[in-house]
Amino acid sequence: MKTSALPRRLPLALAVAACCVGAAPAATRDLTALSLEQLTQIEVYGVSKAQERLLDAPASVSVITADQIRAFGYRTLADIIGSARGFFSHDDRAYTWIGVRGFAPVGDYNTRILVLIDGNRANDNVFEAAAVGTEGVIDVELIDRVEVIRGPSSSVYGTSAFFGVINIVTKDAAANSVAGRVGSGRERGGAATVAGGFNGGRYLLRASRTVSAGQDVELLPDGGRFSGVDGMTLTRVFAKVQQGGWRLDLGTMQRHKDAGYGLYGTDPGDRRAYTVDAYTFADLRHAGRLRADLDWSARVFYGDTPYRDRYVFSGDVTRDWFPGRWAGTEWQVTHRLSAAHRFVAGFEASRDIQSGIRTLSDASGELVNVRRSGSRTGVFVQDDFKWSDAFSSSLGARHDHVKGLSETSPRLALIWRTTPASALKLLAGSAFRAPSTYEGNYAIPGYYLANPDLKSEKIRTLDLDFETALGESGRFALTAYRYRATNLINLVDATGGGELQYRNVGVATARGVDLELEQAVLPVLRLRGVLSYSHAEDGEGRHLLNSPRRVARASALWQMTPTGWRAGVEARYVDRREVESGRIAAYTVANLTLTSPEARGAPDLSFSVRNLFDRRYGDPIEAPGLPSMPQAVSQPGRTWTVRVAYSF
Repeated sequence: MKTSALPRRLPLALAVAACCVGAAPAATRDLTALSLEQLTQIEVYGVSKAQERLLDAPASVSVITADQIRAFGYRTLADIIGSARGFFSHDDRAYTWIGVRGFAPVGDYNTRILVLIDGNRANDNVFEAAAVGTEGVIDVELIDRVEVIRGPSSSVYGTSAFFGVINIVTKDAAANSVAGRVGSGRERGGAATVAGGFNGGRYLLRASRTVSAGQDVELLPDGGRFSGVDGMTLTRVFAKVQQGGWRLDLGTMQRHKDAGYGLYGTDPGDRRAYTVDAYTFADLRHAGRLRADLDWSARVFYGDTPYRDRYVFSGDVTRDWFPGRWAGTEWQVTHRLSAAHRFVAGFEASRDIQSGIRTLSDASGELVNVRRSGSRTGVFVQDDFKWSDAFSSSLGARHDHVKGLSETSPRLALIWRTTPASALKLLAGSAFRAPSTYEGNYAIPGYYLANPDLKSEKIRTLDLDFETALGESGRFALTAYRYRATNLINLVDATGGGELQYRNVGVATARGVDLELEQAVLPVLRLRGVLSYSHAEDGEGRHLLNSPRRVARASALWQMTPTGWRAGVEARYVDRREVESGRIAAYTVANLTLTSPEARGAPDLSFSVRNLFDRRYGDPIEAPGLPSMPQAVSQPGRTWTVRVAYSF
């Protein structure tokens, strides 16, 4: 595969040279001291909408920190999520999709995970999609940590918290800085951050822009190879202001992505095809204390996603618009009845100001014009009780009304702190996902039929989760799970003549286990391994499509003395997957990232090589109901990125 105009060995040579120059000797960080501290001290917010220790939280949770994101060169939210046990990602070169616990249908728009930004819902209101690739609104360099919460969480968040919740916690403060980036595919980008304080408050503003020509795209197994169809222009702006108990988050992004390589059955090689993703949000929150044992918080929020695209079908140019706008409010109280008893209750209400679909064809004129509005309300309660130093329980439930549908979602957790640095959790819960505007209303005569009678998807899950420190320098985690999902919304041939319609016909059952082991073997070397196994079937006992039985990751973080540079190496394995027309081969890819010591007033350097050994592999794009689509699309070969930043 074509990877870069540079000689094949030049990226590696630059990486080696970078380690030998540029950085003054730095104090070595003792990597053996991290695990026990992380396990016993880290707090999470997203499980219960309240701060709590990770080992006491009523869910299986992984926390990925800003330091890990930098050390391994993660560039998107999908990279970060994929590092957690039980998750993997696949990419159609326009969007990145998340698979979890063996469930990864092609073209499901990430509707069964909920993404939060500082606790605020970020899924759109047309597709109910979670943006996790380059189309995401948050620059990863703004992320303080990501809380990856496995299992159903509709008891707290309502719809879409089906398989899990991803809570992005942004940084409260940062240094003034400028940064530049160059890389393969003529990538070039820049960013600037301004931060400071005022009258007891603080602010942060960051703007970034990236332009890339992309890589060649190959349709697999034999669909051709295309150039000039993978370019991207991406702009992001984020602002955060805090004073006292008040916090305001503002963010906007726009991404123009070339897509002329046959996606969704379009004409491959036609450079007129593109997508434009845009997202703007505002989130104003106030938190306070009514008395020593009673806290309260309230937020108002707004979101806007004016998505549009242009595709070419058999020479006919088709344009789509999917405008979405919503606003709402959320109120919550946390009552500490005693040192061992906490009660949390909340109310949420939002209004879909606009949730629309419009499609125009040069040949046929207007094909779809749908405008919908609706409301969502939900109330939740959660009671947490510590029966002794070792045993605690959490019982919660939420009742939702979503666009005419009514759902109740419970969750129970029994927690045994076997030692101060370990916990065994029995977790049981259910969740739902309400149908999206797109699923219920998209209709093109002769091709697609609307279905306004769609019902909510349902899932019931049982987890056994164990996590423990291994001495002062290691960590082990194991999660065993079973789930049954019913009423799944699948795209099917509704008439036998090729007219497609979304219907509640799907069933998925799965059992599996996720293992994670992390160990510092030297003060300057830390190793980590993750293995996930799942056996997932549909209602007829067939293995789910695009469901790898095994997913594994292995990583090493080496701090090189005396320079203080670090090398992060990560390898990812995804097992073979079945699709409608055949099989996608298993693959293993490795990434390497070198980072300089962080110090204000000195250059901050990083160098990354992705797909280090230039493996040839693909991800599926063949969607049910569209048999004319290619089976898979190639993923980029070896690519490199150099980033230089300066803080002042």
